[in-house]
Amino acid sequence: MELRWLASFVAVAHELNYSRAAESLHLSQPAVSQHIRQLEASVRVKLVERSTRAVALTRAGLAFLPLAQDVLARTDQAVRAARNSERNDHGIARIGFAWGMDAPAVADISRLVRRRHPGIELRFTAHLGSAQVMDLLTTDALDIGFTAGQRTVHGLRARVVADDALGIAVATDHPLTAAPSVELASLADEPFVLVVLLRRR
Repeated sequence: MELRWLASFVAVAHELNYSRAAESLHLSQPAVSQHIRQLEASVRVKLVERSTRAVALTRAGLAFLPLAQDVLARTDQAVRAARNSERNDHGIARIGFAWGMDAPAVADISRLVRRRHPGIELRFTAHLGSAQVMDLLTTDALDIGFTAGQRTVHGLRARVVADDALGIAVATDHPLTAAPSVELASLADEPFVLVVLLRRR
């Protein structure tokens, strides 16, 4: 049984259309059809029902699909593990983000690391409090943490990576709407405080 047969079967199962499956694999439609026939001959059971109107998986095909996907995924993992063993940049990096800091940062970091260090797997934890990020760092539950404030902790190194302004959102009839700026201490008695990061352009 060849992996290309499995890849064609999984593509057909996802698309339920031979033309789209072939396009996603950058193959010709006759090649995909041949792969499916070869796979069915190998397992000696019908996996795909095909008519002029529709494509559907048989009961055997439905049972076969998740295991075929697992074989392809494990093969990909094995290839990456072999390639990464020849590189110095492999492993897992656990990264935590305080509230409001995760959305743009996750995308930027993921793109940069995947391009420069493809052997490193990133695991993100978002929507944490700044104090919680620091606690997770000190207990070795995170490798890198992004917080909205600085706090010196023995054993941790910190640096400023962005300088964003802070703002608050208040009702139009709130007394603070007339103030040109607001000190954090003036919010001490407020029942609810929403802190907003204002991205600098």
